Amino acid sequence: MDNMNSSSNLLSIIIIIIFLIVEQSTVFCLSRNNLTFDCVPREKKALLRFKASLSDPSDRLSSWKTKYTCCSQWVGVECDKATGHVIGLSLGYIVTEDDYIVPTRVSMLPSDQMVDSYLLELKYLRYLDLSLCDFQGSSIPASLGSMKHLQHLNLSNANFSGVVPRQLSNLSSLRTLDLSSSRFYRFDDSLIVSNFTLIVDNFTWAISLSSMEYLDMSYVNLSRTKDLVKVLGTLPSLVDLRMSYSGLDNTNIPHTNCFNSTLFTKIQHLDLRQNNFEGEFPCFLQNMTALSFLDLSYNFFNSSAHKPFPRLTNLSYLDLSWNYYLNHSADWISDFMWDKYCCLKSLNLRGNKFHGDITGVFKNISKCPSHNLESLELGSNEFHGHLCEELGELKQLKRLGVSGNQLIGEIPIILGQLSNLEKIDISHNAFEGTLSNAHFAMLSKLVTFDASYNYMLKFRVGYNWVPPYHLKYLSLASVQIGTRIPDWLQTRKALTRLDFSNCSITGTLPKWLSSFTNLTYLNLSDNHIEGPIPELASTMVVLSLSNNMINGSIPDSLCRMKSLEKLDLFSNHLSGNLPDCWENLENLYKARLSSNRFSGDIPNSIGGAYNLRFLQLNNNRFTGQLPTTLKKCTWLLVLDVGENKLSGKLPDWDIGRYPDGLRVLRLRNNEFSGIIPFSYCQLFNLQIMDLAQNNLTGNIPHCIGNFSGMVKNAELHGEWWGVSLSEVIKGAMMEYTKISFYVVNLDLSSNHLVGEIPPELTNLAGLKGLNLSHNHLRGRIPRKIGDMDSLESIDLSSNNLSGTIPESLSKLTFLSHINLSHNNLSGRIPTGPQLQTLNDTSNYEGNSGLCGAPLLKQCHVNNEHDTEDDDDEEISYKIYLIASIISGLATGFWGYVGVLVFKRSWRLALFKRMDVFIGKMLG
Repeated sequence: MDNMNSSSNLLSIIIIIIFLIVEQSTVFCLSRNNLTFDCVPREKKALLRFKASLSDPSDRLSSWKTKYTCCSQWVGVECDKATGHVIGLSLGYIVTEDDYIVPTRVSMLPSDQMVDSYLLELKYLRYLDLSLCDFQGSSIPASLGSMKHLQHLNLSNANFSGVVPRQLSNLSSLRTLDLSSSRFYRFDDSLIVSNFTLIVDNFTWAISLSSMEYLDMSYVNLSRTKDLVKVLGTLPSLVDLRMSYSGLDNTNIPHTNCFNSTLFTKIQHLDLRQNNFEGEFPCFLQNMTALSFLDLSYNFFNSSAHKPFPRLTNLSYLDLSWNYYLNHSADWISDFMWDKYCCLKSLNLRGNKFHGDITGVFKNISKCPSHNLESLELGSNEFHGHLCEELGELKQLKRLGVSGNQLIGEIPIILGQLSNLEKIDISHNAFEGTLSNAHFAMLSKLVTFDASYNYMLKFRVGYNWVPPYHLKYLSLASVQIGTRIPDWLQTRKALTRLDFSNCSITGTLPKWLSSFTNLTYLNLSDNHIEGPIPELASTMVVLSLSNNMINGSIPDSLCRMKSLEKLDLFSNHLSGNLPDCWENLENLYKARLSSNRFSGDIPNSIGGAYNLRFLQLNNNRFTGQLPTTLKKCTWLLVLDVGENKLSGKLPDWDIGRYPDGLRVLRLRNNEFSGIIPFSYCQLFNLQIMDLAQNNLTGNIPHCIGNFSGMVKNAELHGEWWGVSLSEVIKGAMMEYTKISFYVVNLDLSSNHLVGEIPPELTNLAGLKGLNLSHNHLRGRIPRKIGDMDSLESIDLSSNNLSGTIPESLSKLTFLSHINLSHNNLSGRIPTGPQLQTLNDTSNYEGNSGLCGAPLLKQCHVNNEHDTEDDDDEEISYKIYLIASIISGLATGFWGYVGVLVFKRSWRLALFKRMDVFIGKMLG
């Protein structure tokens, strides 16, 4: 019995001990799980010193304080739960390809100092993410190679430059490495363009990274590397490889003698887009049998293979878009698409030369027992024919794009049965017929619908039609939708983009547009809309209402559109003063308010929109002077304030300095006075300078020949595609839109300019139009005017020019308009293949001394030698000038010496002064 009691007591004690152990363990584990412990003191101090070295304007690291535990309360810090060592440091941002705006980023010390002084203290660091931090163009620190526990290193978009250090080869535990960059992001609403470039000159250091699973070198310059296939083939664990925008071509990755290795069989994701590959697809692709994602877009591949990737049967994503030279029939697509690629979920063939009847793409669709395709992009090719009923087989389809082809006929109603569709783009074709409710019957998930520029297509839905609930993007430009903005639209307040341009809409803008608080893009241009602009959402990024009959003033809501980038109110009946709130529009880069009835002064606040690239206020009723605050707009490419009543002197300040300089300065038909400022000669990139029809005086500056934008082979700026400009060329006002950036014109006509035409003008060999007419210019036409071999139009009429017409004019092979009338020119009119086609006598009238065709006045013997006489006269004039100078010097010299010879008192006084002077010098 005693033994039993003893055993019972012992068992009770054991149970109590076990309970206490479990309780304490639970408390310990809970405390560890909650990370209430602090990190190792030495590492905490290193992190605090690291923070002190940073510029952190967004106060992102505000939690990094001594009173807080760094393992649980510091942003971006991760610790080992058992030891307290810092194992993860993340200061980066998660940014997807669709993101455009990210917060203000952290600025760093020079990178070597940052790593050597602070981060090397974190000896157990496994994860380091400094993506989207700002290292201001410094090099990647070689000392990173000593952090041998690192498994994940992300330095993407961090503004590093220079050669990637080979010491990274020491990171043998590294599993992911991201050194990628991208062209730009927007930080806190300010455009940041990365000018820094990382370079890899020898990639053999990567051979030792045997644990590497993910490698992203996008936007890293790899053009110097050789035999990348062999190097990458030594990475047995590599699964994801990204080398887009890297300057690669066939010399970096040869298409023949491929490295024969089974190691490539593990790669599942390969991105080689935007490089310079050409010809056949690389043969090493055939080894990548596990590949599920392949992007070869934006290259120059031109494969002749009937079935290009016969072994890649696991592909789910294939992008061959924008290869330009891929030229196969629709049957070619069908043969490989429905034969071995039934797993394919996304196929992008946009921007090639695929051709034939589009129905051929779907002819073998029955070969796939199940259809997994979710995205099909066939846009911008050369397909013709009708959309076929076989589309209805693609039950999983989410995105369909066939824009920019030559498709005809009606849209099949079967499209409305594909209930998973989220995006449809059938724009820029020749579809006809009527889109009705039936075409949208089951499209409850539809987000984007674009049928624009199908001019014969009608959009007719019932009055009570309810659009798809998720619809955010609707474009029906140049589609027949009726004469009014449809009422069913007001139920879709989630819309972010709406384009009803060129739809023959009449009436006024509905007030309910102001309730579309998510709208960022609104284009109602080229209609017949009347009435005022209603208050619109402050979320607007693009607002285009051009070519209507809208009246009234600009609403106050414009001042709240802080994200606005493009404002186009061209050709309406708008009036009143411009709102004085332009400093709120810091993102605005294009403002076209021309051809309205605006009046008053241009507000000084316009300089606050300092990101402006295009400012067009022409053809209004503005008065006063140009505001000097415009000098803040250093990115200006186009400044057009012509056809107003602006006055005062031409502004003498530098505008449009960076990075490409002002391309268009158009001030014509105002009341400006004074001289042409010499500072304009610093606008080297000008392609159009139009100061015509003002009250300018003085000479044409000789430095006008500095305009490099008007010389041969000038680099024309494609960014202003579609900018509309009106210029007088070939004697008539002409409007240029799509080709405006090819116009190179100098027009100083109808002013009060005097003096001679500076010979430096003939340096502008790229000039297409030259108009100096209706001034008071005198002297001769520059003899080398024929060197301006791009000239198409020249007008020097109504001046006081004299002498002969230079023979070099006959060399101008593109000349199609010339007017030299009403001057004092004389001699024979030059002849030449192009000049002889310009046989209108009015081009030369009012010059009594001219003779020869096309004038009826015959040239006599005296006239035959006019050119030679003029040359002799010029030489004689030079000789006379030189002789006069020599004579003057001789007269002055002998006059002075003669006085000394005959005037003894003067001679003695001079010698005395010389004695005193020499004495002082020697003393």
